[in-house]
Formats: sequence, C-alpha cells, structure tokens
Amino acid sequence: MFSVALTDFKAQLKGEIALAEWQAECRTLQPKRDKFEHSFLGDSGPGFSPELTAEQLSVVKARIETAWASLFHPAPTNCAENVVHGYLHEGLRERALNFLGTIQVGQQEVHDLLARQKALEEQIGELNRKIARVEGIDRDGTLNDLTANLNRISSEMEIVEQAIKDKEREEYSLEVTVGNTKASYSHEKSRLDETSPVRSLLGKSERVRAVIDEVVPLLFPLKVKALATAMTKVYKQLAHKDQVAKIEIDDDGTTRILGKTGKEMTFDRSAGENQIFATALIAGLAEVSEINAPLVVDTPLGRLDSAHRENIFKFWIGTPNRQVILLSQDKEIDGDFYARIEKHVCATYLLKHSDVGDGIGRTMVVAGEYFGVAA
Repeated sequence: MFSVALTDFKAQLKGEIALAEWQAECRTLQPKRDKFEHSFLGDSGPGFSPELTAEQLSVVKARIETAWASLFHPAPTNCAENVVHGYLHEGLRERALNFLGTIQVGQQEVHDLLARQKALEEQIGELNRKIARVEGIDRDGTLNDLTANLNRISSEMEIVEQAIKDKEREEYSLEVTVGNTKASYSHEKSRLDETSPVRSLLGKSERVRAVIDEVVPLLFPLKVKALATAMTKVYKQLAHKDQVAKIEIDDDGTTRILGKTGKEMTFDRSAGENQIFATALIAGLAEVSEINAPLVVDTPLGRLDSAHRENIFKFWIGTPNRQVILLSQDKEIDGDFYARIEKHVCATYLLKHSDVGDGIGRTMVVAGEYFGVAA
C-alpha cells in the first residue's frame, strides 16, 4: 500500500512540474500576443472600410483571443489537472522528485521504522517520568540528603583507602624485616651446624622423621585403596564365583567382599577359598609395594578343587619373572600335573626322610628329583 502511495506521489509531482513548465511557456509568449493584437488593429496598416463599430471591434478582439488560446489549450496530457502540492515551488518539486529516486523503501522497512519510532517514543516517555520523579525528589529535599550522604561516604572511602595504603606499606616493611631475620637465622644456623656435625645429622634426622610422620598418614589410605584394587583383580582370576564385584579394605585393615549390588557378601569360606584369598592378598601386596618377592606356597593344591587348581596354575605361570616355591606332597602335584608345569619349573628338590632309630629321623635334600620323576 505504501509503494502505491509513493508512486502516485511521484506521478503527481511530475504532472505539476509539467504544468508549471507549460504555464511558464504561456506567460513567456503573452507579450507577443499583445504585440500581434496592437499591430493588427493599429493605424500602420490598411484601415477597415467602412470603419468597424465598437461591437464589431470587440468581436474581432475576442476572435484573436480565441485563436491565440487555441495554440496552448488544452494543456499537454502530461500536465496535472490540479495542483495538490502548491506549497512546493518548481525547484522544490524537482529536488523532492530527485530525492525520491535515490531511495528504495519497502513496506517492511516502513513498519520497522514505525516500530522503532514507537519504541523511542516509549523510552522518551519513560525518561520523562523518571525526570519527573527526580524533580519530585529534588523538591522535597530527598535529593539533597542523598547527595550529602554520597559526599560523606566518598570522604570516608578516601580515608579508608589511605589507611589501607598505610597498612600495605607497613606490611611490606614487616615482610622485609622478617626476610632479613630469616636470612640471619639461616646463616647463624649454618654456622652452628658446621661447627657441630652431630647436631647437623640430628637436625636432618628430625626433619626426615617429621616428613615421614606427615606423609605416611596421607599415603596409607591411597595404598590401602590400591591394595584392594590389586586384590580384586587377582581374586577374580583365581576364584570361580562371578558374583564377587570387588574387595574393599578399610584404613584399620578390615576387609570386605562386595557383590554386584554393592552389598557385603557374608559366607563361610572353605579352606580352598581361604587359600585363594590369601594368595590374592600376597599378590596384591607384591604389586602395590613393587617388591619382586618370591611366593612360597605350602600344600598348594591339597585344598583346591579342579577349577581352582586350573586358575591358580594359570596365575603361577602368568608372570614370567614371578618366583613361586611350592612345598607339595606327592598326591598334590602328581606326575601328570608335573608334566604340565615342567617347562615352567626352574629347579626341583626332593626331601627324603629316613628313621635312624629311637624316634629320631633325618631328612636329606636331593636336587633335580621329584617323587621318582627325574627333573
């Protein structure tokens, strides 16, 4: 709708410009018409015979006027029928038309500008209301009170800031003094230690002891947690009960076995399960301490069922650098089982007992032999 109105406005301006130009041309030729009429009716040419009466002369003048007007009327088709924008003279019409030709304003832009105008008017109204409130405060003396309080608080802040700066300078001076005092103390202490080696060693030992006393309580819970994690990993390898989720160890050494639901599992462990638990504990301690200590197992398979035997056998041979010493009876690791582990055996010793009489026995160690099997 705005675009149509703008087009109509431009067309009206063009029509009014054309009309003004046509009217100017008519005014320019008006003196020539008067000269023509004077020459036609003057005394310089042949006269009328008989003389024209006043009435006939009036008719002739009217005919001349009509003929002259026919040269310019009707007005050209591009002229406006009515002048709407009479407040604009010819130059302003030209400038307005040229300006409108340089801008392109769409309907949406007009709506945006109107919305912006409305928002600005609302802001102006809000500012006016705030100004009115401030003027109201000023009239009842509140503004003067607030200004006085602000000045007072500013003065107090300057005093406090100055006091802070003074304290900072004082603090810096004390820090310098403390630093110098510490340096003097360290120098004198070094001189004292140099004159007394025993005192120096005692001081170092005291510092080491203090560090140990401080560090051990902090490291113990971490090592306990690492031990529980290592035990859980080994226990899952050895046991065939898959309901065990993890093993927890408290700082006081209390050990709990937790199931998959996170609850503690309470059950009577068999002798074989106790051996599996003990093996997991020893292996966990070796892993956490990073000490490659040998694993000595007495009666290694006597308490275990076949599944546990297979698991613990895999554990023994799982780490090549682990030394495992087995104190076995002949029925535990028989010839068939020995044949399975023979390639992992470094050395064997057979303990032979003999009775020398009166309840006294003697045990001999035979290297490279195992219950009749040559090793």
